[in-house]
Amino acid sequence: MESHPSDGPVEIVLGIPGHWPEPDAIGQAILSQSERLFFAGSMLIDSGTDSTLQLDVADHDPQLQRAFELSASTPHDPQLLKAIGSHTYALYLIGAGGSLDAAQNMMSTAIELLDAGGLAVKVESSGLSHSAERWRELAERRGVLALLESYVTLVRSEEQFYTCGMHNLGVRDLAIPGHLSPEQAAIALQGFSQYLLLQNPSLSDGDTFSPGPQFPTYRLVAEPCTLYPEGDLLYNPFGWWRLLPA
Repeated sequence: MESHPSDGPVEIVLGIPGHWPEPDAIGQAILSQSERLFFAGSMLIDSGTDSTLQLDVADHDPQLQRAFELSASTPHDPQLLKAIGSHTYALYLIGAGGSLDAAQNMMSTAIELLDAGGLAVKVESSGLSHSAERWRELAERRGVLALLESYVTLVRSEEQFYTCGMHNLGVRDLAIPGHLSPEQAAIALQGFSQYLLLQNPSLSDGDTFSPGPQFPTYRLVAEPCTLYPEGDLLYNPFGWWRLLPA
């Protein structure tokens, strides 16, 4: 896997709701279900990935069901949404991101928390949620394409189509003009995101990219991230690539 620095400013935050009867039961469930996790206070030690992470416990959030519904990678089963709506606590796993390896390690740790009673996973640092089954499937697949599906979402505004969450993987987010068709935008953004992560190219302002010989060519413009303020979970410190029709 590509090795971008993982000790920089990027944090991955994963939200995992569940039906634990009391806070003490969370630690007990983790210890009983996982051979590699140790939970003490707000710290979670994962011997499987040799990492120390922060694990915050939040009380019931009446807005969480709706948040999962709106952020679903694919529509969630109504029974899952109902279960999320009646959750007692939500765990927030916080760890270093900014590389493919770091993102994969966070996926692995989150599975241990699903085993301990978690219902689903919401990537708070991109606004994308997955059922437990989907998260396990993506984690088992490994690789760049699975990480993109896990951590990155495509968003449409009036002015542009853009990705959100590429900073979790250590690269710039992408934007393309909104006057293009959704199909054109998706092909360009998905193709370029895969190119960035699979090839790790050296790129500069004015370089060009095309998803293939039958598709348009785009000129690349490097920009800072201005859509979200610095410190926001969605802020990308690496910046953006803006793709403009050449």
